[in-house]
Amino acid sequence: MVYVSDNCGMKTATGSDSAHTGRKLWEQSDTYTFKRMPPLESLRSKLYLAALAITLAIGIFLRLPPGLFHAKEAPLRVLAALHPKPQDKTGGYDERVYESYVNIISNRGITAYPDLLDSYIEKQKTMSGSMLPPLRFLYIFFGYVWHSLFGTPSRAALGYVSSAFSMLTLLLSALFAGRVGRPGYALGVAALMAVAPTQLHMSQHALIDGFFTFWVLLALWALWENLQAKDRWPWLILYSCALTAMVLTKENSFFAWIGIVALLVSNHWIKFGLVSRNLIIATILGPALGVVILVWLSGGLGTLIATYQLSVSKNYELEYAILSGDGPWHRYLIDLLLVSPLVLILALGALFNLTREKKLEWFCVVFVAASYLIMCNIKYGMNLRYANIWDLPLRFLAFSQLVKISSFIPRWHSISLIAMTALVCGVEFRQYIVLAVNYPLYELVTPGLMHALKILKFSTEISP
Repeated sequence: MVYVSDNCGMKTATGSDSAHTGRKLWEQSDTYTFKRMPPLESLRSKLYLAALAITLAIGIFLRLPPGLFHAKEAPLRVLAALHPKPQDKTGGYDERVYESYVNIISNRGITAYPDLLDSYIEKQKTMSGSMLPPLRFLYIFFGYVWHSLFGTPSRAALGYVSSAFSMLTLLLSALFAGRVGRPGYALGVAALMAVAPTQLHMSQHALIDGFFTFWVLLALWALWENLQAKDRWPWLILYSCALTAMVLTKENSFFAWIGIVALLVSNHWIKFGLVSRNLIIATILGPALGVVILVWLSGGLGTLIATYQLSVSKNYELEYAILSGDGPWHRYLIDLLLVSPLVLILALGALFNLTREKKLEWFCVVFVAASYLIMCNIKYGMNLRYANIWDLPLRFLAFSQLVKISSFIPRWHSISLIAMTALVCGVEFRQYIVLAVNYPLYELVTPGLMHALKILKFSTEISP
């Protein structure tokens, strides 16, 4: 904790102490001296921080790449028995495409990006289906940097990037939850995120969705902070940079941006905070800067537009997308129920306890609802991987509902909350083991999920 002097020469605590314990670690007396908190409260605070550190350590350990444990001469081979090994060993088409892009810019340099876009357009025109566009620049660039710095093979480098950013997402989740000022939320939300099946799955593969999720959640956190503190430039810059990174990472950034715009519009009624002119400018400027960078990388606006048009139009001809990426508007609900049943049920239950005072819950609901409304209407474009951006909001809502349930037993409030959170975490981790360790799951599409859970036992497998 940091102390700063106020106008009277006294020292006051800054930070979110109350967010962890519900009480300040230090109290001011009438004689302008500080009274240390009671020993029992101090012990509770230390136990809380220790539990949070252990939870984060477990989450980080589970996100470490499998190559560190299960390859020959792996540095952490002695701990291999503790690290769940994904059954899928071959990877998929997406990973191979990202790998090829990293190899190209490694061999020809980053300045060859316009040529890479031209080659993509020529190749895509002759194909019957869609191929991932090189405009997902930031993920490819980070893979290239990792490959250049450590000499790691391209696909492994991308896997390390996915793993690292999944860890950053976990840390960001705990930080965001700690900043909202509610006792116990940092630990509870971090615990649920530490074992989230979709988060763990993304961390073990060279896929872009976990990387993209980090930038979306960073933008959401920065937006929340900007709404609480008008025109603080560090938060505005962080917010704008996160939006730029979203655009440079994936075209799905449009869906997340619509969710963010919905939050700003709904603030008129829900009152999350103050929407300033500078915040609106940052909301537009951040994505606009991302588009400008993509135009520069493409070598011109015409190339950028042609690349996106080809990618979208050819997706309607891609057999895998046609067979696995369609369905009714509630398909995401079905998939989420298959993967994280308790979290989804609790999150839906939280909707029935919404009041005007529950600003954080409304923040999560509006973002998920607005982005869901678009994402569930994309023909041949539904995949649970894309729903990674909802993992933290859903777990905020789920933990809020657990807090509500535990309030019905005031005498055992803390114990019941800990027990219920541990139960949900246990079910979540078991779901990951069933889906990705006991079964070679790669794509998070409904047939694969139902086979892994043994709902379907006849062959309807679709290869990505």
